[in-house]
This record gives sequence, structure tokens and C-alpha cells, in this order.
Amino acid sequence: MKAFWKPKYDAALSGKKNEFEFSMDIGNEINYYQVFLNPIISDDIITGVSALSVCITELKKIEQMQRLSETNLKNSQRVAKVGHYDFNVNAGTWSSSEMLDTIFGIDQSYSHNVEGWSKLIYPDDREMMMSHLLDDVVKDRNEFNKEYRIIRHSDKEVRWMHGLGKIEADEKNDAIHMFGTIQDITERKKVEEEVNKTKIHFQKLIENAPDGIVQITIDGKFKYVSPSAKRIFGHPIDQRVEQSPNDLTHPDDLPRVLETLNKIIQNPTIIPTIEYRFKHTNGEYIWIESTFNNLLNEPSVEAIIINFRDISYRKKAEEKLRTLSRAVEQSPAIMVITDKNGNIEYVNPKFTDVTGYTFEEAIGKNPRILKSGHTTQQEYKNLWEMISEKMSGAVNFLIEKEWRALLGICVHISYP
Repeated sequence: MKAFWKPKYDAALSGKKNEFEFSMDIGNEINYYQVFLNPIISDDIITGVSALSVCITELKKIEQMQRLSETNLKNSQRVAKVGHYDFNVNAGTWSSSEMLDTIFGIDQSYSHNVEGWSKLIYPDDREMMMSHLLDDVVKDRNEFNKEYRIIRHSDKEVRWMHGLGKIEADEKNDAIHMFGTIQDITERKKVEEEVNKTKIHFQKLIENAPDGIVQITIDGKFKYVSPSAKRIFGHPIDQRVEQSPNDLTHPDDLPRVLETLNKIIQNPTIIPTIEYRFKHTNGEYIWIESTFNNLLNEPSVEAIIINFRDISYRKKAEEKLRTLSRAVEQSPAIMVITDKNGNIEYVNPKFTDVTGYTFEEAIGKNPRILKSGHTTQQEYKNLWEMISEKMSGAVNFLIEKEWRALLGICVHISYP
């Protein structure tokens, strides 16, 4: 301890003022003191030394907390890629934090003024940002709040910034000062761009899909109608469909549709598919095949999704087939359909009436069951040549009915 104090005391005796700090461990706690040693002079003679000691322990604690806060601030700014600035409006200059200089790719030698900031801004954004600063913020006293691009000075890389700031005015309401932050949001912008690309991709798929997609709210209104759906029902692509889905559903089919909706509301795990008629803008009803999916509890959707396709052509084909089937069933002529090996696949009722063979007895058999013995081998050969060559034509035969009665027939051969 003597070695610490004596040089300082001797210096004061030699006429030098001495100021220093020291610490002591008192009761397991470090205490800090600031000491002032001054020579006592009387008639130009140094007669002694005056000492003043001030406890500065609390001050030291505050300084330590400030240093810790500054360190934490720098670390948080580095992690968040955000820096702060102080803009002197009258001088047109700004000071910046270490992190902001890093974000801009500059150092203290760079011109920290409005022109210097302007040069950092991406050319396409420069006019917008200068107008925002000078007109919206400085002139109209609005907050500085913009996303914009810069060209980082150090490596010329384009980076996205989000600038915030609040203007301060004097007693004359003239802008004098603005403090704010600037954050590098490049990574966020890249993520947003990828998300937007994905959204556009799926939107294009929906818009160009042949099938229609609609979203129905819980109260039975259209929330979304895809372009394909509008085309199917004859609605203009650029207009909303204001009518209720219930009003556009055929009255005879509406109970089945409502029953299906009620089922998926009660049990969202089922995904039923039904066929029903829906009204076209021309007043006619078209047949659609719809699949229902309850996504009311999905936050990003909150609707019932209905995927559907126009099956009017299929329905018309089915009706034609039924008409043809009725014609065949009611035909006054015998009709037999065989496979490529000549085995019977179908006979109409007239065949049963004329030959006496039932439908079940004839299916799978060969037409030779009708062989009478009065038709020559050459005639059979001619017949099977026509069949093998897929030639259409007519051949006269004498066949034997089930009860061995003979019957003359004219066989017409055709192919689908």
C-alpha cells in the first residue's frame, strides 16, 4: 500500500496536483474512490499536502451497466442486422452506429450527408426515397417509414432496407433533427419473393385448370370462384358471382347437395363426391361432378372447397347409350354380339323369342348352337372370312331353333 501512495504523495509535495482512482475490498465488496492530492502552499513554500477522497462506487456501477448496455445493443443490432442514425436536418449530415456503417458497407471516411445517403440508394428507388425524406418527412412532419434498396458501398451488392425515423421540430415547428433505425431485410425479402413465386405458381395452375374450384363460407356464400369455374358457368372472368350457390343448384338436386354439406360439416374427415345440376348464365342447367372438402378450420382457408368438372357431355353420352340399349332391347330383329373368338356376349329379347334359347343359355356359347345341318361348309367359310376380315355384309342361313324347328334368317354383320 505504501508503494502505491508514496509516489503520488511525493509528487504533490513537489508541487504537482495529482488525481487518481483506486479500489478497495471492504466487506467482500469492491469500493471505488477518486482521490485528489494538492500541495499546500504558504508564502511560496510547500508546507504539506491536502487530500480529498470521494466514493465513486455507484458511478462505477452505472458506467459498467452503460458499457454492458452498449455491448448488448451492439450484439442485438448485429443479430437483427439493424443500426441507428442521428440526422441533423439543418446541416444535412447524419451520424451512424457501427452496425449501420457495416450494413451500408461504409466507414467513417464516407460522406455522412444527404448526398452520400442518396448515392447509396438503388437508382430506381432514389427519386422515391428523396421525395419521402424531403417532402413527407421533413416538410410534412410524417414519420420516416419505407422499404427500399441500396447498393452496398463495399461490394456493390443490392440489399433491401427498412428505414424508420421520427422527426423533431423546434419552437417554430421547423424540422431540426431525426433519430431512427435502418434494418437490413434482404433475407426476409428473398423469402417473401419465394413465397410469392409459389403463390403465383399455384394460382396459375388453378386459373388454367380445366376443372373448377370454388370456396363456400359457412353461411353458404361464394368466397372464391376460380376462372375455370366462371368459364364453365358462363360468368365473366373479371366479375364476382353474387348469386347464392343454393339458388344456382337445380331444385331437385338441392336436398342432396345440402345433405352432403351437412355431412362434411359434422365430419370434416370425409371427402364425398356427388353429381348434380348447376345453373349456367344462359339459364340452362349443366351436370357437374363435385368433390367436397371441409377446410373451415384451416386458418389459411376457412371455407369449404368444392372441386368440380363439367360432365354434361358424359351425361348426354350415357343417355344416348340408354336410348340405344332400349332400341336394341325392343328391336324386332335378332341381335347377337360376340367377342373376337365368336363367343356370344349378348343377345336381345328377340333372339330368345325366335330361337327359344334364354339369355343365360346363349351367353358364352358359340353361334353353332343354331347349326341346322342344311348350311354348306363353304357358306360357313365365307361367313368366318367376313368376320376375320372385319367385313360388313349379309348372309342367308337356315338355323335350327331349340325345339329343332328350322328357320331361315338373313344375318347382317357389322363392327363398332
